[in-house]
Amino acid sequence: MDAYAALKRVIVDRYKNAGPFVEPVESDPSSKPQRQALAKQLEQAGAGGDDDLKAVAQALLSAIDELRNEPKAVALFNFSRLRAAKNFELTDIDLEGPLIIADEATFEGDFLVRGIHQKRRDGTAEKTDSRRAHNRCRADNRRSHV
Repeated sequence: MDAYAALKRVIVDRYKNAGPFVEPVESDPSSKPQRQALAKQLEQAGAGGDDDLKAVAQALLSAIDELRNEPKAVALFNFSRLRAAKNFELTDIDLEGPLIIADEATFEGDFLVRGIHQKRRDGTAEKTDSRRAHNRCRADNRRSHV
């Protein structure tokens, strides 16, 4: 989301002492202590009077509000960690949005995806070609979407 990246960039670039507190909040947004630590750093830096920061934050809130009016796409599978010790195959699935969301995914066999039909925003379907990943496929500390 561009509005989120803009807000993060302002905090990290303009408020150096608060910058290191952004990543822990990203990693665990539900953690009240992490959010409070970031808020405290921003408050101590005088961010409350920063009109640019307020404008960027408002742009993010507006973008989120717009998304609330769109149909929600939910992942068919949502894992914090996914480990497939043997072959992993997904075939003939119709969906909107991501198929799998995982914080960390490891596949020690074949990973085969075929016959996946994902709807576009305009309502038309897009067929996903077969893909194979041999040996180990791994997402590096980023939220992975397939």
